[in-house]
Amino acid sequence: MANVQKIFSIFVLLIFNPISATISVPVLIWSNHNDAPELPMPTSSQVSTEDFRNIYLKGISQSKHENILIFIQNKLSLEDITHYGDVYSSDTDGGAFHNVQTYLEQPGSVSLPSVENPHKALLDVTSDFKGNVVELKTPEDISGLKLSAKDSNIVRITLPDTGDSVEERLRNNDAFVSSVVDRVQQSGLPYTALYTAKGASRISFDEIYTGRHLLAVDDDINNGTFLNVTCGNGTRIMLYAKAIKISLYKITSANKIETLYNSSMLPQQDVAECAEIINATSGVVGISVNYNIMAEVFKEVTLTFIFNISKNTRTWDMTGLQVNYTLNMNNTQQLVDMKVASIASPFGFSYHCSNGGAYVEKNVTTEVNPDNFVVRLNFKELQVQAYGIKNNKFGRVNDCQGFFTIPILSGLFMTAIMAIILFWGLNMITSLKTMDKFDDPKGKNITVNVSE
Repeated sequence: MANVQKIFSIFVLLIFNPISATISVPVLIWSNHNDAPELPMPTSSQVSTEDFRNIYLKGISQSKHENILIFIQNKLSLEDITHYGDVYSSDTDGGAFHNVQTYLEQPGSVSLPSVENPHKALLDVTSDFKGNVVELKTPEDISGLKLSAKDSNIVRITLPDTGDSVEERLRNNDAFVSSVVDRVQQSGLPYTALYTAKGASRISFDEIYTGRHLLAVDDDINNGTFLNVTCGNGTRIMLYAKAIKISLYKITSANKIETLYNSSMLPQQDVAECAEIINATSGVVGISVNYNIMAEVFKEVTLTFIFNISKNTRTWDMTGLQVNYTLNMNNTQQLVDMKVASIASPFGFSYHCSNGGAYVEKNVTTEVNPDNFVVRLNFKELQVQAYGIKNNKFGRVNDCQGFFTIPILSGLFMTAIMAIILFWGLNMITSLKTMDKFDDPKGKNITVNVSE
């Protein structure tokens, strides 16, 4: 009966919580000659199938007189390399990947920790390849390997799953890789090798999670601001705010401020675009969005969000927020910079804050004049990401609220008090002493002297 319940539970999970078919596996690339095309280091935590094909495979396959060695095993994950490769030891020899580690120490080698379905990209490149394609499936096939120095060749090596344990299978495959590479090197031919797998041996949380990444409620999404903009340099920015409230104040005296306007605003449809402040070399990018305000105060309002993307530290942060507005009362356009709190996250992560915070002008003067206005913005349920967006979804959340919130601290405080009371009670119980002498009816009576 228990087995039937288990099978039914798995069946329900597969139906109502389907796992994404896209599985990511690592790819290791190395070459034995300096004429190989220079391959860039990955700029995000995951490389898509299209980027892997166009950026990495295209340059290798189009090189003249190039020999491409493709080592494919059934399953491989980054955790297998870190665990069985003993990468965290300072004096490691590579563990189960001893030979592969030696090859990766050569100049120009690239390690891609997570590539989306690289096997499909390799099949596409192999089918379009104009040179010779050779298949090796067993170590015995190595003796018959002959490559032409005048032509380009692809050698596709299928690594067998032989061995009683995962580590033994990886060691056997590492030895198979070494034997093929030694055979090619003895012939004096240049080569570029790729080591990957058809699927992942372990599935990460990101790959099986099919829930909603946008921290918002369906009923309110149409009333908020949602931006998904791709700029000319390829940077994609996503921003969501459940509500953005704008307030306009007028300084009437040194100690008095008059509120002229305070209400939420909705963005115009399909008006979000990259701002003119884009600087691809310095990593600065911005997006602008126009807002409709049904009021007699504002004629138009444009918000510009400015981001700085640092590939050195692999982080992005929002460095600026500008408000460009025109008032109906004087028909003058004002551009003000707002004070921005610390909004930053690593690549692949989004920033979220339930209380998005209030932003006021940087340079506020108390001078009393008819044109001295102050703008204030309030965000609710703010979530933004400026790098590493996949499948039009926000990445993992870097929340503004720290772990030790007031409720958590209150709970810890009450738990500490209860623990002290419990410890005091146990100490009192253990300090009780029982009688060690009793009356014997057949013996002499016990006398106790009581002195006043």
